[in-house]
Amino acid sequence: MFNFFKKSNKSKDIAKDRLKLIIVHDRVSTEPDLLESLKDEIIEVISRRLTINKSDIDIKITNKVVDDTNKEMPVLEANIPILNIKGK
Repeated sequence: MFNFFKKSNKSKDIAKDRLKLIIVHDRVSTEPDLLESLKDEIIEVISRRLTINKSDIDIKITNKVVDDTNKEMPVLEANIPILNIKGK
C-alpha cells in the first residue's frame, strides 16, 4: 500500500517538472526557431575570440531559483566546449 503512494508521488513530481518546463518556455516565448537563432548568434560571437567545438554545444532555457527570495525565473544555460583561445 505504501509503495503505491510512493509511485504516485514520483509520477506527480515528473508531471510537475514537465509543467514547469512548459510554463518557462511559454513565459519567454521560446520557439525552436528562436533557440536555434540564439545558438547561431552565440556561436558567431564566441567564435571571434575562441575556437569551440560546435557539435557539443548545449543551449537551453530552464527554470532556476536565482536569488534569496526563492523565486524561480527563466535562465539561459549554455555549455560550450572551448578548444583554444585565439591569439594565444
